[in-house]
Amino acid sequence: MVRSRVLSLVAGLFLVATAGVQSSAFAQTDIAQTNYYDTSSSVSSSAAGWGGPGFSGGQGDNVLRIVNPTSAATSPAPGWLCAMIYVYDDIEELEACCGCPVSADQVFSLSVQRGITNNFATNTKKNSQGAIEILSSNPNYQLAPTNPNGFPLPGVFPVPGNVFDWACNPGAPLALTPTLRSSMSHPEINAPTIPGAFIAGTSVEEFTTYVPDPTELSNMVNDCNIVQVNFSGSGACNCYPPTPTPTPTPTLTPTPTVTRTPTPTATPTPTVSATATATPTPTPIVPTPTPTPHPAFFSGEVSVGGGYYYLVFPDGTPFGYYTYQYFPDLYHVDLGFEQFVDANDSAHGAYLYDYILGQWFYTSPADFPFMYNYTANAWYYYFPNASLPGHYTTNPRVFYNETTGKYIFS
Repeated sequence: MVRSRVLSLVAGLFLVATAGVQSSAFAQTDIAQTNYYDTSSSVSSSAAGWGGPGFSGGQGDNVLRIVNPTSAATSPAPGWLCAMIYVYDDIEELEACCGCPVSADQVFSLSVQRGITNNFATNTKKNSQGAIEILSSNPNYQLAPTNPNGFPLPGVFPVPGNVFDWACNPGAPLALTPTLRSSMSHPEINAPTIPGAFIAGTSVEEFTTYVPDPTELSNMVNDCNIVQVNFSGSGACNCYPPTPTPTPTPTLTPTPTVTRTPTPTATPTPTVSATATATPTPTPIVPTPTPTPHPAFFSGEVSVGGGYYYLVFPDGTPFGYYTYQYFPDLYHVDLGFEQFVDANDSAHGAYLYDYILGQWFYTSPADFPFMYNYTANAWYYYFPNASLPGHYTTNPRVFYNETTGKYIFS
């Protein structure tokens, strides 16, 4: 592992003594583990430049799970071990660290998006993928002698109910002790080589154990301490992130005061060709092939390869991923198959016949994800996928009827 370049500039000012690390630890194989995380490289690029629309990669939150299979009898807080967590982006910079207490036989779970990547020290934008290292240690830090009024440093978490105020501090000398076991879930999507052939799935992989060399171990502890001291709380992962508000949340509920009146005369109907008027001397017309532009509704779309496009409307709202392969049936990765009819109005709107509901919608770049349902005579709000930026709900799709206040799952 290459030492973090940013942190190494100030490392000399905040060296942490490693005398507290057990010398026998380097012969043990159960004190260090490593794995990768990838939450969104299928839609946004990482710090090293991997990923973005059309790429194979992560497509949602990763869940870290840690088990303490021992009684931890040698711990100063019997029954407890510390999972010292060190998180790197994919350009090898330490971006977060924390020490999480894990009791005997406990399954400790942590959301990567809510507990780790949401509070990086420096790389707050390109944080889609990287590496996680976990060191197994006894509690190594007493809170009361140094700061009886609270936590002395970010990322330090106390052992619950311990009368001696022992805590887990990843930026202090460690007491490495086996034998935590960890795994990580990886939801990913493979970009299609054949149009429409997206392959999505989730794997759960065990962390790989390894023996850290003294230099690497020293760098991990020292760099974590630098983050604790210098970044005002940024760079501290959270062992106990807040519980998310159950879906649907008020922020996702469409404002009921929005009134939209589509032109009812624009309902798509089959066009009957006018009867041609015969002329005495018909002149043969040889058509000149010209490229057919995509309807104005799709202005701003970007090709992502394999015949697929990605569209973000001028107001910043994503329309998502789709292909014209079956046009005028449009295949939208989240909505599914929709028959597309250009509304030819000033709003560059479109009529969509939804094959799942068997109903017509109207929408436009300024309206979406609001869609007017002609059967229900109401505006529907199409919910985004909260865990997958650039996508909407699917299997099932979730709509909100503004008129009745009811949710529709399809």
